[in-house]
Amino acid sequence: NGQSSPAACSRTGCGLRPQRPPALRSPSACGIRTRTGNRAVSADAATRHLILLADDDPEVMRIVDAQMRSLRFETVLTFDGEAALVALASRPIDLLVLDLMLPKVTGFEILHRLRDLPAPRAKVIVLSARGREEDITRAFDLGADDYLTKPFRPQELAARVVRLLR
Repeated sequence: NGQSSPAACSRTGCGLRPQRPPALRSPSACGIRTRTGNRAVSADAATRHLILLADDDPEVMRIVDAQMRSLRFETVLTFDGEAALVALASRPIDLLVLDLMLPKVTGFEILHRLRDLPAPRAKVIVLSARGREEDITRAFDLGADDYLTKPFRPQELAARVVRLLR
């Protein structure tokens, strides 16, 4: 099915997933998958809109990744909070689609750490099964720009991404 096993990377011991499907562009990043939209776009357009997806659910990642690539965005896929922080530190990210219940480092902790990154900081859409008012309020207080609860409508997420990237 093309999904990575949850085993830690034996090469570096970093705990990130080492496998990547053939369509990936960044072979050096263990556990961080970079994909470009499937339509022809200029290199400037792809790098101008780089979206980091951080979710531990492979099905959600598949759906969101396909939706973002159909909009011609380049995507970076991470399956835990630690890998998301590595991706955020390694290159400028325009927008982060963030699950709150990530292994290793929670989405709330990532939102907190984003405050310490130099400007411009990535826009953040929280995509989480946590729909309680206090979770939503906390995410906004920590700097989230938008919040969607799971289950979600992929086209609504796409509309919100486009709005934030204007």
